[in-house]
Amino acid sequence: MRTCAQMAGRYYYNKLHPGQFLIDLEPLDSQSFDRLADDVHDKKAYYHVNFKAKLLTRNSLPLLFFAELEGTDGPKQVNMCVELSCSGNAHKCS
Repeated sequence: MRTCAQMAGRYYYNKLHPGQFLIDLEPLDSQSFDRLADDVHDKKAYYHVNFKAKLLTRNSLPLLFFAELEGTDGPKQVNMCVELSCSGNAHKCS
């Protein structure tokens, strides 16, 4: 779970928002699944992870994120990483 959150955090600041580093990542939940029932040729596994992280400084409030990763032998590629909005702060959303 930590590996997926770390990969998603790197993807967030390398690909989506250069220079906006996510720090103090805290994995919350993860799931993995395959799509073989829908597509017998898709041999990849897919990973969904929710995590909290602070943006730029340790003094900022934690934000809630969702990411999807995929790979044939463990998570290898991040497909998406998005900040989830919630009322209040991320501690109330976990």
